[in-house]
Amino acid sequence: MALNWENQFILFLSSTNFRQPISASVVFDQSTPMRWHLPFTSLSLSRSFSQPFPLPTPLSSVDIETLEKEQFLVVKNFLPPSLLLSLRSDHRFLRSSDRFVPSGIGDDKTLATSIRNGESLFLSRNLSGGDEDCRSSLHSSVDEIADCLNDHMGEGEIINLATTELLYAYYPRGGFYSKHVDSLPNSVSAMRCWSFLIYLNENWKKGDGGELRVHHSGLPPLRCFDEDIVVTSDSGQYFDVQPVGGALVIFKSSTCLHEVLPTLSDERIAVVGWFNRKVSPTDIFNLISKETATRIALGSLSVVMIVLGLRLLLES
Repeated sequence: MALNWENQFILFLSSTNFRQPISASVVFDQSTPMRWHLPFTSLSLSRSFSQPFPLPTPLSSVDIETLEKEQFLVVKNFLPPSLLLSLRSDHRFLRSSDRFVPSGIGDDKTLATSIRNGESLFLSRNLSGGDEDCRSSLHSSVDEIADCLNDHMGEGEIINLATTELLYAYYPRGGFYSKHVDSLPNSVSAMRCWSFLIYLNENWKKGDGGELRVHHSGLPPLRCFDEDIVVTSDSGQYFDVQPVGGALVIFKSSTCLHEVLPTLSDERIAVVGWFNRKVSPTDIFNLISKETATRIALGSLSVVMIVLGLRLLLES
């Protein structure tokens, strides 16, 4: 498939470190102003038409209505058991093969264990090794979610499948990720419209930790699993999503303030990803640094002056 200009632009932006997805985030600290950390990726350019695993049931009309209304959705038992088991095994095999890297923050993937303590592996379509068949089915499942969202969401949030970001995430015992949002204005991550997780944990139970804590001060109470309880504290309301294997979580990238609570068991594993909208000329302008913009302006001025000089020379 040929890449159009926006996909080529995304490829250019991610070419400096193709293995690392840009996990952009805003980290929130109660005692200090917000600290902005930009850490982007992905290209998924083809679909597999023959699937070795059964695919999940598409999102229902009730799911879509919930997502439109609350901008947050949890679907229990989203993954078929055989696909869940194979993805879990593939995740563990690839990590045991030293394919994972520490998860950083910011443009330069700075390691800041006081903010984020975990590992990840970018899941490109052409990633070799492990169970490639189950990852092909995973990509197709994610594509189906994107198609469903495109059929129901507004024109301004049409998802570009070629720029979907997808990775395996791993949190060790004690691993966590502080409060953040996934989309920052005037950055590559500004194209993110929906974030999603698919949990791969085995036999998770209360007390194992690693819950996704969702903060929604000022918003109506949201409900995920039936047993979830919305808690009101001095800093606002929040609820915890249990990372039960096979569950799908989708939320708005730019508005959902969330964190990963410390893992108290041996590990917390998941598929993590982001659906990106199409890139606009305004996005490109905002992403160009002031220094680059100045160089372009000076270069354009130089070209104009050379052309004018040649014209005067020819006319004399």
